[in-house]
Amino acid sequence: YPDNFEVGFWKDLTENDYEYIRNKQQNENWYPETLSPFQLPNIPLGEFSLVLKYNNQIVGWIITHQSTSKTFQVTSFFVDKEHRNTKASLAIIIDCVERYYKAGLAEQAIFMFESSNKMMQTLSKKIAGDNNTGAFTQVWASQKTL
Repeated sequence: YPDNFEVGFWKDLTENDYEYIRNKQQNENWYPETLSPFQLPNIPLGEFSLVLKYNNQIVGWIITHQSTSKTFQVTSFFVDKEHRNTKASLAIIIDCVERYYKAGLAEQAIFMFESSNKMMQTLSKKIAGDNNTGAFTQVWASQKTL
């Protein structure tokens, strides 16, 4: 990760961390609701859901859910505007996917994001190549056999 960035496990965040995210969202409309890290509360989080920090301050996350025994879904990926175009944005995605692969927990990854998100469409195509699936309606799903 670039200088001053660090990554940790989402499951290790404290209630104060969750409150920080909720307050920032309420006060600043920090992220689109479709990227809320608190989605699907009844489905266990994936083993490698990660949080990105810059100078010890939360600036993003990648939230995953285990869809099947060999497939994980990236349900929410967000990095704030100030840090979105840094190498850390890409590093957290790569880090998450590599952790799943090395742990033998996934052969496939599914990325969920809004069809209007051109940056994620481009990234998805680079990662998955011809294995992209889904419709350009509300959500674009990218799937890749790892």
